[in-house]
Amino acid sequence: MEFINTENIISQFCSKLIEKARANLNKEGKRATGTLFNQMSFDIEKTDDNIKGVISFGSAEDYWIFVDQGVKGAGGFKGSGRMRGQGSDFKFTNKMPPLKAIIQWTKTKGIRGRDKKGRFITDKSLGFLISRSIYQRGLQRTRFISKPYEEMQTDFAEDIQKAVTEDMNAVDNETKVEIKIGKK
Repeated sequence: MEFINTENIISQFCSKLIEKARANLNKEGKRATGTLFNQMSFDIEKTDDNIKGVISFGSAEDYWIFVDQGVKGAGGFKGSGRMRGQGSDFKFTNKMPPLKAIIQWTKTKGIRGRDKKGRFITDKSLGFLISRSIYQRGLQRTRFISKPYEEMQTDFAEDIQKAVTEDMNAVDNETKVEIKIGKK
């Protein structure tokens, strides 16, 4: 049985969701290398009794949730500034963000650190300082994909209901049922 209208609605929903998520990433300035932005995609998976749209994030699969939901800091920050990641289920406890990834990020962004005398510091020192700050203060929530998902739910529910009804009506019109009683 084909559910063409249902598949189209799911495809449109996923496509629009990715479009809005990408716009939010741009708005929030969350495009260092563009991996998360560029590798967002979706597939329609079908089984005998199920059709679903699956959003994937490519090689950003390990960290998209932290960008979306943020991460609470472990605390201990003595300087000015506020804690980030309020409302997130994630929290730094005993591990700092990976130094290698932070150093790569600073190079991609072209960030160079300086000491109090104005001399450049090493990439490793800058990476450690940023990593420690993220560990203590956390990562800000962007809700780049969860917010548009929530906003689109009401319209999607109405659209999917109509599409399933249309698909079921098409099946009913194509299917002929005969019941014979007695001899041929």
